Amino acid sequence: MFLVGLFNTMNAILVTGATGFLGSSLVKRLLLDRFKVIALYRGRHGFLSGVNDSNLVFINSFDVSKLSTLNIKTIYHLASSIPSNDHSSYGYHYDSNVSVFFKSDNNIFSENTCVNPQTNYGLTKYIAEKNIQMELRSSGVQISIIRFPSIFGLNNSCGIIKAFYKLAARNDDIYVYDNGEKFRSLIYIDDAIDILFRVYANINSLNKFEIFMAGSNNYLKVGYIAETLVDQLNSKSKVYKINEHLDSSFDGIVDISKAKKKLDFNPSSIESGVKKYISAMKKA
Repeated sequence: MFLVGLFNTMNAILVTGATGFLGSSLVKRLLLDRFKVIALYRGRHGFLSGVNDSNLVFINSFDVSKLSTLNIKTIYHLASSIPSNDHSSYGYHYDSNVSVFFKSDNNIFSENTCVNPQTNYGLTKYIAEKNIQMELRSSGVQISIIRFPSIFGLNNSCGIIKAFYKLAARNDDIYVYDNGEKFRSLIYIDDAIDILFRVYANINSLNKFEIFMAGSNNYLKVGYIAETLVDQLNSKSKVYKINEHLDSSFDGIVDISKAKKKLDFNPSSIESGVKKYISAMKKA
């Protein structure tokens, strides 16, 4: 996620990827707070279908002549092509993206961790970060980049929380690789939106170029996450921790100390997020 702009509540906010999982959640929050939102969409209104608000304007192209009349001072760039597999082409991702990490020496990811993308998805995300930094270097625009782990919540299309939920809801058994010992720092959608707002609200006190890691307030083993979902759903599913290793398996512990210090970011725990997720899914 990239936030580019100047803090001014009287100006419009452009959200790319506005109709997707994260983008639509942000747009709805912005509208609740009475911001004027320009929603860039591709093809259809997605999760914003049926949303009507006098402060919401939909656009489906970067028409410079039209954009110049909208008084846009802040941009949330949330557009992204989610990889269907690790072999998705470079061009496929570059068209929208221009997880930058693969592994960390100590399994803890911070803003200073050396990036090492191993997929075209990750590579194009990193290129996008560097392009923004270089192109706006001589401008007065403040740039903040937020690196998220897996975000879960109502309408998310993939991820272990959704996969485990579907299995547990059907009382199907759940098989977890690596004996369930790998750690994850997931983040619930409400907390993802919260850090987006905190960067916006603190933008005048931030350095010209900032990177923030965002994640939950704790990290848990994947096996325990599966067991938590089963317990909270009162499911009859059994969790089997199998001794098989995936090439892509590694611990994913996110260090959010910078966001806590500079943004007063205090996300919920994974367990709390799972509880909220289950409640939202049951109401859907």
